[in-house]
Amino acid sequence: MLLYTLALIASLLLQFCLELIISQVYAQIVTLVYFAGSLFAYSAAGEAGLPLAARFALFPNLGFAMRNGVLETGAGPIFRFSAAALLLVCALLIYISLKILQKKDIM
Repeated sequence: MLLYTLALIASLLLQFCLELIISQVYAQIVTLVYFAGSLFAYSAAGEAGLPLAARFALFPNLGFAMRNGVLETGAGPIFRFSAAALLLVCALLIYISLKILQKKDIM
């Protein structure tokens, strides 16, 4: 449940960052297309065919235990890697949104 929550938080942060750049409707569309596209791309390539950078880029897959391999191996190193990767993505998105907000005048 923790991984799923972190993946949803990261998706919401991605949508928030996009809303600072483009309109709300387009940000929602881009986020939904990215989420669905990452799920399809991950299943098409398979986990063995993806480099580490692609796993970070396709972060919605890290939130699903059946996709990232936590269910097959137990809650060991894969769970810790997925949780750390999702926390890193969340921190990166928060940093990017703060940098964008720093450049914009919101008043």
